[in-house]
Amino acid sequence: MPEGREDFHTLSWLEYGNLMLGKFGEARKNVDLAKEAADRNPRNAMLAGQYHAMLARYMLESGKWEKIPLADAANAPAGHEAMPGMPYAGGEEWIFIAGFSAAKLGDTDTADRTRAKLAAMRQGVESRGDAYAAKPFAIMENEIAAAADLARGQKSQAVRLAQEAADIESTRAAPSGPPDPIKPAWEFYGEVLLDAGKPAEAATAFQQALLRTPKRTPAVAGLARAAAAGGGQSTP
Repeated sequence: MPEGREDFHTLSWLEYGNLMLGKFGEARKNVDLAKEAADRNPRNAMLAGQYHAMLARYMLESGKWEKIPLADAANAPAGHEAMPGMPYAGGEEWIFIAGFSAAKLGDTDTADRTRAKLAAMRQGVESRGDAYAAKPFAIMENEIAAAADLARGQKSQAVRLAQEAADIESTRAAPSGPPDPIKPAWEFYGEVLLDAGKPAEAATAFQQALLRTPKRTPAVAGLARAAAAGGGQSTP
């Protein structure tokens, strides 16, 4: 395809594969390749959005948290079409990682504000009568809120919100490729349960996560941590 018409679909899958294999340097090269193309086409919102979606996934899976200015997250492109029949990616992932990363860094105020932006996006989708398409936004809202509550030391509230996200995820079809939303809710629920000192429940959550995303590295590692903490078998 002529430059500017590609959507980074295969490149983003390669990035995800590298991330799951722990090849973070190779994944970063994939992200940088997308950035170079986006920089050469500054008027192309689709490329910018896809690049930001890839960068968001890199940050999430590598744990390299950064403070993202809220204005940058708010201005991320969204609402376009990437491929026929496939939703445009970039805006919601970038807003999510801005809030999730903020929570991980202890900036709960930014996390709360990004969650509110996702809520507004969800309400916009719901107002168009597409309740199913609104569910990923609800999942991301709950994940950011739970991460912020963990940062505040409010573990029981974080567990409740993470469970709500997992319950919503259970009503959606399993992904056919990289997770959508980018942080699987059952996996996140398991991580929150571990933080709350509930390894047996965490093991159950990770097992459920692996039914949706088989052999996904963070879920496999989470199940092993839960087992080591007394939560049962570590075999996925």
